[in-house]
Amino acid sequence: VFKNAGVFRYTDNSIDKATTSVSVYADFKNIGKTLTPNTYVTVLSHNLLKDAVEVKKNLILLQNNGNFVYLVRQGKLIKTEVEILATVGENFVLKNTFQTGDALVTDTVNEQDLGKPAEIITSKEHA
Repeated sequence: VFKNAGVFRYTDNSIDKATTSVSVYADFKNIGKTLTPNTYVTVLSHNLLKDAVEVKKNLILLQNNGNFVYLVRQGKLIKTEVEILATVGENFVLKNTFQTGDALVTDTVNEQDLGKPAEIITSKEHA
């Protein structure tokens, strides 16, 4: 374990679909010349993410033009872009840009239905 703390620089804006990973770039003081330039490492990071929400990975649409979820907002089916902050097991951590009353769609969606009225069925009603 490398003992020196690093300084976060930026996160890549795309996810490697094969590994479900995202590149994070940080600078470290290389005391003792332990690290070599441009190498990949596993980093354990302890961050408190404020204003974030965990969502199952299979509910996120990873597309070339962004990452999206389907929602029912104000009674209509919409597709909205989301920002992925981190990965936790089988979930993505998203920046919470959702509005009060939004319902995440967990069923298959036909894009032709976007903008049309949608009814929310909770898991209790669905059982």
